[in-house]
Amino acid sequence: MSFLINSIKNLEKDKKPPCNGPVYRASVRSFQSTTINGQERLNFNIQLNRLKRKSCPGCEQCGYIYDYLDEIVENDEIEGVCDVEDKKLYRFEFVEDGYDYEGGYCDDWHLKLVEFKEKQ
Repeated sequence: MSFLINSIKNLEKDKKPPCNGPVYRASVRSFQSTTINGQERLNFNIQLNRLKRKSCPGCEQCGYIYDYLDEIVENDEIEGVCDVEDKKLYRFEFVEDGYDYEGGYCDDWHLKLVEFKEKQ
């Protein structure tokens, strides 16, 4: 009987935790500035800080996300950035835009910022 219990415990140890991918905490700041023409503008600064403990260190499921995020230039549009709230947790997801009908694989995509909900 104890052999069976030990076997079950070993199986539970071998289970990998669910992959969260990179997780970020949003920091939103707003400030008012004056242009050269004397017009006042309201500016928003959105900063995403990666959380090491909640983020996956990089597995085969999410490793490509880290590579892609390193290559992003400032002009790339990320869906959902305008809806970010201060101090909430977010993660990136790829949204598939187009497929190669002959090969059957995705050939165009964009990033979307979604609120992070921990997997149970």
